[in-house]
Amino acid sequence: EASDMRKPDKARMLLFQGSARTNGNTDILCREAVKGAVAGGMAARLVRLADLRIEPCRGCFRCQKGPCRTRDDMRAVIEDMAAADALVFATPVYFWNVSGLMKMFFDRLMPLLRMRKVGGKWRLASRLAGKRAGIIVVQEEAEGPHESIPLLFFRRNFSDFDLEFSGSVFAFGALNPGDVRRQPALMEEARALGRLLAARPPGAISRPSPR
Repeated sequence: EASDMRKPDKARMLLFQGSARTNGNTDILCREAVKGAVAGGMAARLVRLADLRIEPCRGCFRCQKGPCRTRDDMRAVIEDMAAADALVFATPVYFWNVSGLMKMFFDRLMPLLRMRKVGGKWRLASRLAGKRAGIIVVQEEAEGPHESIPLLFFRRNFSDFDLEFSGSVFAFGALNPGDVRRQPALMEEARALGRLLAARPPGAISRPSPR
């Protein structure tokens, strides 16, 4: 599921899988995206958030002056993210939003931002600025006429972190583990996302679906 990420001369991708299920639909699509990235010549690693020890954000803002006071797995993850070239965030839809694992994960990404007040307004400087990013969203419901809450969540956060929103995969009608395997076009779409992030030169942004 991973290629060698220790080579400094090779572009690197991290895929953050926000489902507690192993071998569930979100996991399956992430592994396909990894295959696509590796086929495109990029080192890639799948990170399952359920396997990490992630404590809640304390809201203390100590990370704006120094290291986060919470000692868990997020310290190493944050440094890995800062060193990566591309990021993918994958989540099942729980009660119309991203999973609790994904939300807590994003709550702990404040150390990647620096806040400063300019002319009475807060400005953000991001250590992730300019990095390519994509999303994978899996839900049981059919595609509807309204914009999804997870898509809005990622769009707003990508804007704050100054990430380039470079591609997206939406899986519909996927409730039981393995449902996505019955959608070959969807599996190929996940592989294509990995290839896109591996091959796309900086600045050539592919906008996500408005779903």
